[in-house]
Amino acid sequence: MIKPIIIAIGLLGLAGCVKDTEVVNPVDTLFLGDHIITMDDATEGATAVALIGDSIVATGSREELTKRIGPNTQVIELGERALVPGFIDSHGHFSFVGAMADMVNLTPPPVGNTEDIASLQQAIRDFIDERDLSADDWVYGFGYDDSLLAEGRHPTRHDLDAVSTEIPIAITHVSGHLMVANTKALDRSGITSETPNPKGGVIRRDSDGQTPNGVLEEKATYIMRSGMSSINDDDPAAFAKTIDRAIQEHTSQGLTTVQEGGANPVLVEKFRALAKDKPLPIDLVAFPVGNGDSVEQLTAFRNETNY
Repeated sequence: MIKPIIIAIGLLGLAGCVKDTEVVNPVDTLFLGDHIITMDDATEGATAVALIGDSIVATGSREELTKRIGPNTQVIELGERALVPGFIDSHGHFSFVGAMADMVNLTPPPVGNTEDIASLQQAIRDFIDERDLSADDWVYGFGYDDSLLAEGRHPTRHDLDAVSTEIPIAITHVSGHLMVANTKALDRSGITSETPNPKGGVIRRDSDGQTPNGVLEEKATYIMRSGMSSINDDDPAAFAKTIDRAIQEHTSQGLTTVQEGGANPVLVEKFRALAKDKPLPIDLVAFPVGNGDSVEQLTAFRNETNY
């Protein structure tokens, strides 16, 4: 069966045409246009694509496939728009995209508005005020880029303490490989002057060489990440909501195959449980992270390549 494809732009469906004579093998949906890209030499140049349900059953010429228009066929004239296969994500963190809806957007222009540390601080203040957060909550942010901040440096715990010393704040670098936490977040996570750098990570220090300055690199970020409730919450409904948001975000951009890079066995099993209850409308490929796992743990990881 040919895999279904999607259109990465909105389309206006036209009413199906009713034939006076009986149609042989009528289709449910018919796309017609001069800009259909199939990525297949055998069908390149097609001006029509026919679907039954959500599966492509035929590609060919307009003249050929309009013969399969039935009384209930939806005919979509593409005009100058293009029909392309669904995009395949080559590197991504699927569930994290869903979790970003619960984070402060700290991206620089043109994606966001963070140009300096002052605007970063204000974005976090606004987020706290809008959600009426308290010391019992956590504030997570994503997307700051030290290379594009006017100061040309990472913010530190001192910068985030200027926003709040009562509410724990942890923000993630645009690369995903660094985080910055305020003093409250460091305290809650048990990171102190006595905490050694974890293997594969760095806890940056103040000028005294001991006190954490709030910037965490690589594996040192894992302690903070474990508190992200929208991903790590054991509530299936909360996890399902996060994944629904991730699905909507990816499919709205034309992605039909996505990746969960650096997945752990617990997260993979949560995906399996979710898909068993309600099959995902996109293909998900999970790549387990093996750093620190024993040979026995890696061997026990259940691998599936069929679905």
